[in-house]
Amino acid sequence: MKKTNNKNNALKKHKTLLYLANVQGPSMLEQRRISRNISIAGNVKVVGICRALQKRGWWTGIYSPGTVAERAGRYHPKYQEALKGTRLPPINYWYGATIDNRIFRLFIEIWSLFRIFPKLLRKYNVSNVIIYNISILTIFGAFFALAYGCAVILEYEDSVLASRSQHPQLWKKSYRFYEILCSRLIKGIFAPSPELLSAVACKNTKYIPGVISEDLLMVVKSNTEKKKRKAMDQRSPIKMVYSGGLDESKGISRFLIAIEHINYPLEIHICGKGPLELPLREQAKTSRHKVIFHGFLSREMLLELQVSCHIGLNPHLTTIHNGGSFPFKVVEYLAACGAAFCSLSGEIPSELRKHLFLYNGDSVTNIRDGLKRFLSESDYWFNSSNIHQKFAIEEYGPESIGLKLEKLLTNAYL
Repeated sequence: MKKTNNKNNALKKHKTLLYLANVQGPSMLEQRRISRNISIAGNVKVVGICRALQKRGWWTGIYSPGTVAERAGRYHPKYQEALKGTRLPPINYWYGATIDNRIFRLFIEIWSLFRIFPKLLRKYNVSNVIIYNISILTIFGAFFALAYGCAVILEYEDSVLASRSQHPQLWKKSYRFYEILCSRLIKGIFAPSPELLSAVACKNTKYIPGVISEDLLMVVKSNTEKKKRKAMDQRSPIKMVYSGGLDESKGISRFLIAIEHINYPLEIHICGKGPLELPLREQAKTSRHKVIFHGFLSREMLLELQVSCHIGLNPHLTTIHNGGSFPFKVVEYLAACGAAFCSLSGEIPSELRKHLFLYNGDSVTNIRDGLKRFLSESDYWFNSSNIHQKFAIEEYGPESIGLKLEKLLTNAYL
């Protein structure tokens, strides 16, 4: 009888959620003078999930270590901010203390977690904790959550074992221990790829390859005039947008080489920064196509740009991103542009696969041939962009994501 009562009480109070994720809100970026935002996409996704659950009556908050990547040796004390919503309650962020020094950073962040995280669990009567990826810090957070009677859910987006082959083999072998330990702590898992769902043993799972946020929906709705283009129209360029890191693993350098073999006029908009930025800018100066580098854009400017483009680009190298992750931005491209040109990495379920233009292989030739095939079928892709856009919004918009995650979180108590 006592066990039944405890379960009933848990179900009554289960609509309280605290996220443990290393994301950075706008005020904290200024407070800690961060020039390199390491979690732009992660912050958008975490906030999108919190907002989706808020619409279903949940209280949500975010605890973040607020890691600083500059490595200047500065100590940053704990901090707090609230992200206001237009029609929903503010989302509170709590940041632990940290230091931008690789050797001491983890110790400071764990110490701060010990001091702040349990107080939040008690004060807000938290019954669900989502940990974002597997790390020493999130595992500590999971132990705290269990000690306070919370159900722990893992959002698994990035695995050292599956998607980052540049890591040393010894670290990859030891990392498997964390996955096994995590499987003993969690009551549910959601991930953007089937491989990640199977990497951590758990029966309560949800496949979620993307989250369409409210701000994107508002921009899409305000741009109701759809982009149309005939396949053989040579008068105006096809506008393409890439948003992400400028490094070898993302494949954008090979994509810019491949487009030199394309006769169609193209206009490529590149958003983001990384180690290849200067070489790519030099390379683009001699391109036969128009290549525009935007650097980091505000969220509002990025969404306006995406909606103005015909197609979103995701040329990730499959040898590195080999199924252990799936970029959330691909689904955002679908909602914004209505079309996504995407490398085929790992398993993509059929319901999403049929809405993407997929090509196989990482070489310049593979990208070139895939792009030529896309352009030969451009009538279909552009004329059906409304269908792809509608699918993305209905399947991964706030209403659908809120319902899916609410089921996942509620099942943690059953």
